[in-house]
Amino acid sequence: MIEPALALLGTCAALTSLGCSVYDESLFGGTSESRKCVFARWPEPPAATNLGGNTSFVTALRSFDFGEEHQSLEGVPVPVRQTIGYDLDSRCTKNEALNDPTLADPNSCEPVASWFAPRYGDLKGGRDNGLRYLIEFIAMALEGFGTPIYNFAIESGEVSLLMQVENYNEQPDDDSVGFKLYTPAPFSMANPGPPAFNGRDEWPVAEDSFDAGNSNQPKFVASRAWVTGNTLVASFRSVDLRLRIGIAESQIVDLVLRFVDPFFTAKIEKVGDAWWLKQGQIAARWRTSELLQQVKYFPNPFYDATLVEPTNTLNMCTKTPTYRLVREAICGSTDIVAGAGGPGAFCDSISVGIGFEAVQARLGGTVKLEAPETDCDTFDPSKDSCDKTYEKLVEEGLALPAAPAQ
Repeated sequence: MIEPALALLGTCAALTSLGCSVYDESLFGGTSESRKCVFARWPEPPAATNLGGNTSFVTALRSFDFGEEHQSLEGVPVPVRQTIGYDLDSRCTKNEALNDPTLADPNSCEPVASWFAPRYGDLKGGRDNGLRYLIEFIAMALEGFGTPIYNFAIESGEVSLLMQVENYNEQPDDDSVGFKLYTPAPFSMANPGPPAFNGRDEWPVAEDSFDAGNSNQPKFVASRAWVTGNTLVASFRSVDLRLRIGIAESQIVDLVLRFVDPFFTAKIEKVGDAWWLKQGQIAARWRTSELLQQVKYFPNPFYDATLVEPTNTLNMCTKTPTYRLVREAICGSTDIVAGAGGPGAFCDSISVGIGFEAVQARLGGTVKLEAPETDCDTFDPSKDSCDKTYEKLVEEGLALPAAPAQ
């Protein structure tokens, strides 16, 4: 499968006017024997070696897409609609919401508890993207959540992600390139207005993008990266990335995304004088235990400064009424194992599929971002886990008996 796929990738690069895409089924790298589901896979490295190159450039997000169903905000660029994600577990897991006979496999792992209803189900090609369902579920309950809000924050310069490509030969194939990630600070910290997205924006870079604050030692460097058929593929052993997310209208949230085995893919394209990463995707596994630790930084959407009562917290804590809803959504979206797994393995992670486009930018000076704060105290979601019922949380003193699901 790999050799024909690579050959077709080259053809795709030459026939872009016909709408050929790296997401075409003919490029996928395997099949599910039960129903001949063709796995959605990333391009393998080119066969040739020592292709060399010296072109380097930095890009900043132009759009971001969690893949959930949503309506765009007025004036905000709409991400190109695509089925986001890659097959991460060699399964084409049945999806009750899709009438697709090729999705017929059982899930690759077992739910860790019986108190929640798993929201399992792959997208076409066995694409694993449990995060999509989580974002969509919460967005239905909490106004101002998800892809449109994130893109609004990108447009205003509040959030972004900086990606640096190094030693690229500017050809369809390059067997070895460099790829680095940086967390930017708000654009306004170094500029009088919002970003222009014209290839010349200079973004301030957060100090924690580097080891010990040393700007010569970026913290997030891909272990391997290449270009096949104009498509960049970059993999990391792990990423402990601080990503500033416009996850709600009321607050920009600093989340630490501790992704397991993350990788990036994107079509490299030069438009005028600016390099672009188009049809980009981020794929990974995100342990539910790590995600629950971040919930304490989410804003409480029903906080009221005039009220004095135990559940009226600034942040989403285990005693906050909406926490029960959020934890059920997180646990119900758990669909994959962080490690290799095996027969009877318990699901401990949410599969990640995120779409993006990015345009050339510049690295600016280094700035220090304040550590995120929370008022959860002993009602800290990091003490929670998906194997516990809500009643167990109450028994352990992590939740209040009267806390209703909303």
